[in-house]
Amino acid sequence: SIPTLCPNTRKYSSLPSIFKSNEFQKSIAGKEVFMYCTGGVRCERASSFLKALTDNSGSDEGEEKVWNESLKKPNNIYQLKGGI
Repeated sequence: SIPTLCPNTRKYSSLPSIFKSNEFQKSIAGKEVFMYCTGGVRCERASSFLKALTDNSGSDEGEEKVWNESLKKPNNIYQLKGGI
């Protein structure tokens, strides 16, 4: 059985706070992440944001730390081409 995470958001602006939450990060730490959507720019933005979130550990002084350093980052993040 593969766990599915559904953030139940109605707008893109809600996703960053969900992606930055410790609970969400724990749920994808060290795993393969497969994203699928009904298509459109929101899905593209969401997958790009999540990839950037895991690539950015806040290396510059004063920069917000976005990934919990005590957690392993996801192994890979994939997006189904063309949506569903």
